[in-house]
Amino acid sequence: NNKEQLYYWSGKKEVDFIFDEKAINVVFSEKIPDRECDGLRELQLAKKYIKEFILITKNLMKSKEFVNIPIEKFLENQL
Repeated sequence: NNKEQLYYWSGKKEVDFIFDEKAINVVFSEKIPDRECDGLRELQLAKKYIKEFILITKNLMKSKEFVNIPIEKFLENQL
């Protein structure tokens, strides 16, 4: 279990960051590309200990499957 480490995950697709039972993909386009959600879905099946799946986006976009946070809100909460 890599709970205390920050790392990147790659299978058929990829996930940008994994840390503390959270998986995060960062998207800075007007529309969320399918590959971003596909990577999180693949990781859900591969790593059961991960509890939260997050898409950080340019603007608030609706995702029924994953937590969606605009980059400005994410940075406000982290700084």
